[in-house]
Amino acid sequence: MEIIGGGSRIPIVQQLINETFNCEEVMRTLNASECIARGCALMSAILSPLFKVADYGIEEYNLYPIRVNY
Repeated sequence: MEIIGGGSRIPIVQQLINETFNCEEVMRTLNASECIARGCALMSAILSPLFKVADYGIEEYNLYPIRVNY
């Protein structure tokens, strides 16, 4: 599992992620730009008829709802 963001460096956050997802180690090697590039490459491979890619899912969760008023 790879996590990004400033909060990912906090030890208790890493411990909670390990316990919640039952993973051995939480990786923090990517920065935000590399994460986007890797996601784009993976999505391109999924959409291309030339590559076979295993099932891959992305879940996004927003703790605070976004509201725009003007």
